[in-house]
Amino acid sequence: MAVAWFVVQVAPAQARVTQLKSELQVLQSHPKPAPPMAMAAPPNPGQPLRDLLSKAGSNPTQVRQIASLARQHGVSLPRAQYATSRQTPSGIEHTDITFNFVAAYPPARAFIEAALLELPNASVDRVSFEREHAQGSEAEVSLRMTLWRWPAVSIPEATR
Repeated sequence: MAVAWFVVQVAPAQARVTQLKSELQVLQSHPKPAPPMAMAAPPNPGQPLRDLLSKAGSNPTQVRQIASLARQHGVSLPRAQYATSRQTPSGIEHTDITFNFVAAYPPARAFIEAALLELPNASVDRVSFEREHAQGSEAEVSLRMTLWRWPAVSIPEATR
């Protein structure tokens, strides 16, 4: 019975131990691989936008710039409505400005184009031209723009 137990249990276990020792020797004889290199952090695709919005001037400065561009193009901005708010998850501030003015189409278009070229953080949300009759040279223009800014003061993590 002891011989049968040796043949059934011990001999296969000894053979397995011998095989594992041989595999261990092979693994130890190979040089160890170099530790993995630290990966650079992937670029943040939103960083260029954040950089642009961080450099945007204050709203009063930009509104003065818009008024100056209007004057340069022969457009008078007699009144405007403002509303500033902050996007909750991102912290981006935006100021919605609605200008209502009377102008001929070419100067109004040139003014709007200049504002977009000069203020990369501005967007035109709506423009409407309304003339009393087709032969009229001037139209009532309603222009809604948004000025986007990344605030200089960081927002607490709890509100992000």
